[in-house]
Amino acid sequence: MSVCAGGYNRAVRAPNLNELFQPATVGAGGTGRSVLGPEPYPVGGTVRANGCKRQPVRLPRFNPAAQINTLVGGNPDIKPEIGRYLHGGVVLEPQMVPNLIASIDVYYIKIRDTITSLSSNTVINDCALTGDATLCGLIHADAETSGSTAETS
Repeated sequence: MSVCAGGYNRAVRAPNLNELFQPATVGAGGTGRSVLGPEPYPVGGTVRANGCKRQPVRLPRFNPAAQINTLVGGNPDIKPEIGRYLHGGVVLEPQMVPNLIASIDVYYIKIRDTITSLSSNTVINDCALTGDATLCGLIHADAETSGSTAETS
């Protein structure tokens, strides 16, 4: 005996009120060892050198407290997430092998316009590692004071 099943689902998640309208606030963040943090950087200094060159500040720029200002707030331009889920499966119960039940399931999930926020450490480190213009554009550095702010939402 065998049984087949399958289905398709579509789901939409709208952003909540905080994700849309939370007032922007600045607080201390980035307490990990990032390109702005104290020595030694775990990857042997390569990321620090590359990261500092990609950010518009004077070199060297070290922050012994390993803290940066982090801007957090809502974004009224967020679109709803849309998820699609396709699944199928089969259950086999061969009569020639008693008490054997085998099942195979296959699924495919795709989510578009995922609503999320990145930590300040992720923004800074990924900017340093990849040079991604979108991430690096979230970092606002002051060349005179070596102060930095990372936008995380």
